[in-house]
Amino acid sequence: MDTKTMTTSEKNSQIALVASAVLTVIFYYFVLRPIANIFNLSIWWKIGIAFLTFFMGVGAASHSLNTASAMKNMADKQSRK
Repeated sequence: MDTKTMTTSEKNSQIALVASAVLTVIFYYFVLRPIANIFNLSIWWKIGIAFLTFFMGVGAASHSLNTASAMKNMADKQSRK
């Protein structure tokens, strides 16, 4: 995606994508990992929980980016009419 032609909402969505990835790692490290330790789960459960958490966060931010891109495309179509 060309950053010169990006709208503000698309730029914000890309920032949200990175922030979501960082926040999910922090959430895993400080919330889910201690819970997994309390229940004495194996390392494979912890790895699975980490991947699930990370990809859920990235998926939510990616959805935001796709929505912003779709809104831009609709606005472009309207302006061409």
